[in-house]
Amino acid sequence: MSNSPLGVRRVSRMRFGISAILLILLFPAFAYATLSPSLLPISAGTYNEWVPKSGTTHYTQVDESVCNGTTDYVATSTTGKRDSFGVSLASIPNSAIVTGILVTPCAGRATTGGGSSVLNVFYRWNGTNSTDKGAYAPSGTTPTALATSTWNAILLPKTSTSTLEVGMIYTSGTKGARLSRIATQLVYGLLPSATTSPASLITPFSALLHGTANPNGSSTTAWFRIATTSPGSCNDTFGIRVPVSGGVSIGGGVFLNGNSIYDNSSYGVWDDTFLGINSQYNYWGSSDGPSGDGPGSGDAVHDADFANWLTQPHYLWHDNNGFNSAVDAGKRISYSVGTSVYASAWYRAVDTWNAYGNTVDGVIIATSTATSSPVLQLEDLAYDSSSIIAGQYFPLEQKIKFQPYYMGSSTDVTKWNDQINVTTHELGHALGLWHSFAGQMMNSYMTGTTTLQFQDKSDYDYCWAGNNNVCR
Repeated sequence: MSNSPLGVRRVSRMRFGISAILLILLFPAFAYATLSPSLLPISAGTYNEWVPKSGTTHYTQVDESVCNGTTDYVATSTTGKRDSFGVSLASIPNSAIVTGILVTPCAGRATTGGGSSVLNVFYRWNGTNSTDKGAYAPSGTTPTALATSTWNAILLPKTSTSTLEVGMIYTSGTKGARLSRIATQLVYGLLPSATTSPASLITPFSALLHGTANPNGSSTTAWFRIATTSPGSCNDTFGIRVPVSGGVSIGGGVFLNGNSIYDNSSYGVWDDTFLGINSQYNYWGSSDGPSGDGPGSGDAVHDADFANWLTQPHYLWHDNNGFNSAVDAGKRISYSVGTSVYASAWYRAVDTWNAYGNTVDGVIIATSTATSSPVLQLEDLAYDSSSIIAGQYFPLEQKIKFQPYYMGSSTDVTKWNDQINVTTHELGHALGLWHSFAGQMMNSYMTGTTTLQFQDKSDYDYCWAGNNNVCR
């Protein structure tokens, strides 16, 4: 995110020694809320009052990517009993505000015959239960996908220590309850931030105040407070408010990221909006960045945040190594899975790339192990707990090799997001993508990121969208 420059304000009749603090007001609605991907249980929750169909672990009975009926589930015949499951918040940025929680269960009765069952879902944030919602009344014993229950207009600050559980309660009835899957999505936005710089041009009668604010996509108003002595900490009560009421509306921010901007006759970006255009992560026609306000020789920028510019428009395997992808002439990838321990994470990676590829008419990746002549083979590296390599693509051999130490067990909760990150990243290499930069799936380090980011999609589009076939 970028900092949007605030307008300066001259203050009359002030003496030497000014303390100024820039304050911001967040309106209740987030202008650009984000909906998380579907989040599945990864651990046991506080409540373990239902009975697993098999074994003793509850969350593994309800963590499937699709509703699987009676294959596995947790069940109860006692009203008032709850079962809950831990959900990872790693994909939600710290300092975000969660404004909505959506829970979708796959559930049914436990027994047949006359009578009824009423089920509800709930969430548990930092150890506190929500209200129960849903009032589901399933009619059959085979769990089926039920309607989504939504909690709106909540304001839950997400920090590094935040926890979330979701679960179900058998509220009333005589036929019991079965739960075979429960999925969660979060709606969230980022709070604005503000930074005050020292005042300048101080005279006995005036001063020039400086501050920057990042609206982070939320409708935001900013103002200053000033005094001749420091208040010690930021607050909205000390000194004099400038202006007395209202302030400068800095909107929700303007974002222009992940583009190739070059060969323009004058400026690539000229910002006179007073809002500040976030122009980070763009390619300006030269590896040394934009000219104008920038330090480089690419297209010029004016009054725009151009930090973290890209040194090349796309990050492709053949541009950096001279080798191509594992995609065949029909824009397909087939494969064989050598070790089942990371198969679930691999199929999640396949689903991730296919889900995006379907939107742009891209590569079709097989959704199950090929039975004959697979293009790509998955194998293990030699077990090494000191290795810094979690996965590696070998283009000449058309193999992806994974380090068993990092890939762990399919039931090792602490490594689940890492497994998905590694398999999705290595499959990106097989699609012809090379290492890009921090924050992207194709960043060279294992980060736990499980969703594709803007540069991942931009590079994929260049390779495979529509009639594109440049990365074979």
